Order: sequence, then C-alpha cells, then structure tokens
Amino acid sequence: MRKAFVVLTTAAFALGAFGATGMVSTAQAAKTAKGCIIGKEKWNAVEAKCEAAKPVKKAAKSVAKKT
Repeated sequence: MRKAFVVLTTAAFALGAFGATGMVSTAQAAKTAKGCIIGKEKWNAVEAKCEAAKPVKKAAKSVAKKT
C-alpha cells in the first residue's frame, strides 16, 4: 500500500511538472518582442504600452462558380 502511494505521488508530480513546462513555453512563444500577446494586444507607441486590440474578422470563403 505504501509503495503504491509513493508511485502514484511520483507519477502525479511528474505529470504536473511536464504540464507546467508546456504552458510556460506556449506563453513565451505567443508574445511579441515588446511583450504584447499576439492576436489580443497591440503596441501603443504614444503611451509605450500594450493595449487590447479589436478582434479582426476573418474574410468569408469565396465559392468559385463552375462554368
């Protein structure tokens, strides 16, 4: 019983550490050189800080007509 508890605790710790490192690298890759979050913030040069960006609408797919 004691060995099973140690094994489960070790496995949970290993999975938790693996998940935490994955989140850190994802967060670092999603920022610009100025520190703004890509797709959510833009750099305001006047105030020298990141601001929330307006959401960009994607263009509708065009359907080509068959002739």
